[in-house]
Amino acid sequence: MTKEKAEHYIACAVAQLIICVPLWFVSQHRAWMFLMGLLIGSSIAGLLSAIQWLIHLKE
Repeated sequence: MTKEKAEHYIACAVAQLIICVPLWFVSQHRAWMFLMGLLIGSSIAGLLSAIQWLIHLKE
């Protein structure tokens, strides 16, 4: 993975969190809450993975 690709992954994960977190708080149906929870979890995992790659590339 290149530095640019890792930065792109970080930007996408942050954008997804900006969209999903408010939707998770306002969703009334349990299925939507579950779906938003999954998307938030995958965003956080992708964000941490991309940060790990950036740290690895700096070494």
